[in-house]
Amino acid sequence: MKYICKSIVLILVFTLGSCKSFLDTEPKDFLSKQNYYTTEDHLNRALISVYDILGSNNTYGSNMLGRMGLDADQAFYGRNEKTGVSVYETAATDPLVTSFWQAMYDGINRANVLLENASRPAMNEAKRNTIIGEAKFLRAYYYFLLVTNFGDVPLKTKTNDSPAETNFPRVPKREIYDFIIKEMTEAEAMVSTAGKVGFGGKISKSAVRGILARVCLHMAGHPVNDVSKYAEARKWAKMVMDPDPSDGYVHALNPSYKQIFINYAQDLYDLKESIWEVEFWGFADGTYSESKRVGSNNGIRAHHTDNATNDLIGYAYGYIQTTASHFMLYGSESKAIGSVVLEYSNDMRRDWTIAPFYYGTSHNGAKVYPPATVADMYRRLSGKWRREYELIKPKSKNDTPQNYPLLRFSDVLLMFAEADNMVNEGPTPEAVEALNKVRRRGYGKNLKAELVRNIVITNQGTGYPASTTISITGGGGTGAAATATVVSGKITDITITDEGSGYTSAPTITITGTGGKNAAATAVISQIAATKADFTIAEIGTKEDFLKLIQDERTRELAFENLRKGDLVRWGIFYQNMQNEAQDMVTGAASTWSVHSRYFTNVRQKDEVWPIPAREIGLNQGLVQNPGW
Repeated sequence: MKYICKSIVLILVFTLGSCKSFLDTEPKDFLSKQNYYTTEDHLNRALISVYDILGSNNTYGSNMLGRMGLDADQAFYGRNEKTGVSVYETAATDPLVTSFWQAMYDGINRANVLLENASRPAMNEAKRNTIIGEAKFLRAYYYFLLVTNFGDVPLKTKTNDSPAETNFPRVPKREIYDFIIKEMTEAEAMVSTAGKVGFGGKISKSAVRGILARVCLHMAGHPVNDVSKYAEARKWAKMVMDPDPSDGYVHALNPSYKQIFINYAQDLYDLKESIWEVEFWGFADGTYSESKRVGSNNGIRAHHTDNATNDLIGYAYGYIQTTASHFMLYGSESKAIGSVVLEYSNDMRRDWTIAPFYYGTSHNGAKVYPPATVADMYRRLSGKWRREYELIKPKSKNDTPQNYPLLRFSDVLLMFAEADNMVNEGPTPEAVEALNKVRRRGYGKNLKAELVRNIVITNQGTGYPASTTISITGGGGTGAAATATVVSGKITDITITDEGSGYTSAPTITITGTGGKNAAATAVISQIAATKADFTIAEIGTKEDFLKLIQDERTRELAFENLRKGDLVRWGIFYQNMQNEAQDMVTGAASTWSVHSRYFTNVRQKDEVWPIPAREIGLNQGLVQNPGW
């Protein structure tokens, strides 16, 4: 990706001690602050080092992607872990929690050093102010991640004057939030507009405003409960929704939900929808790599050994498996095609977000949709980040070039609807319209034509090999793809791996396999025009009813984007929801998956936050542990 291409140079010559405690005071390298911050280029490189924390393995580069319980009731960690934060059996010595804490304070230290030296180079003042604004915002964002995950934390806004300073007490979370809002508000006046920035990997006014709305919603909710911040959240979200007065730039939803995530895989920016994203980037010739684990940790499980398959679909661990309750939030419909009754969802986000298949040892989807039982729903995997769409080859087994969203426009619309509902004590036409915009896109209403939603086998045929292929042609559309499951020479299942787009009529399904004969199948396209997406105020009811609709819409729209646990905590329903999931999974999941119910049964009220790392308490005389840990 464009913006971080210099970071490898900076990190090599200006490492700020990322493996050390946040108490460390000086960079452990050969460049001192006195002889480094002398040019504009130095300042820009220092800023890149502050951004770099976002892509660390300890944050969005790996650990936060399904391994730290941040998906809460949406999903569970589908590995046989018995201890650790990934299954809510957390300890103060947990390495992932400790590394996260250290990464946040590393980023804060980097920002502190930059801000203390920002006045030194001779340079254009407007450019200097922009750098200062971005650094202030990032420092505040790292404090936001700390306060939401640990509660009260030390507040460091300058580098240590002396290595002997080892007493940094925790500051009440309200004061941390006040600092975050102050810093971000100052940054909003200093950074460039989205129209001027032009891509989502760099901080813009829209990114600051949207994150300020998120911060204010958290401060308005549990445990701070400063309800005056709902009005602030509404204000900041509305500023993102309206044309920017500085340059007239207007954000909008991408008509296609799945295209948002294909763009992340293919290094394509869509700033109207994706307002802020973590940059990852890689070149096949090996000259530079900033690839991490997006789509590898949290993609569709693909375990195979041959390189040809790896380059086609990519290897993925599939750590995240969904819960039945999350699956059912998307709703379902029944439709008879001849003697076959199909179960499907009019919400097109479901089968992209929660993949209806996984990959085996070759490019062959294993059908798990439609689910015959509740137990089958637990088999579904996170499907937003699909490695088959990556363009860079050869594909690494572990690392990917895919970007990761930190703020999308649909999130802003839903935050506005929630804040407006709380401010006005019930739904207003403007808030309902914001919700309905998100729902219309989810139901395909912004698309010009249909998608291939199902393929019905009308004749299983005989004599087909495992290598049988499915071709989808005609119908006015493009992009639809599917794979066949062959048992004893018969086509027993056809799995759609891409629904395509632009279909005006049902395409033709062609089944090809050496020696096979007589198999036939029919495509079923969606009926976008026939589905209802909008709610009316009359249908919604009370403030509480509307809030519940928004809560459900947020999990449908923003699943697996590291927002769910924080949302549940600020709504005050985290513990209860996790208890409910525990009961559902123990009784509803197949034995294969019910063993993973420990992810939910381990949860206690104290799990709203993580423990303060024991290592940091040992180094910092002012730290005390969170209650219950």
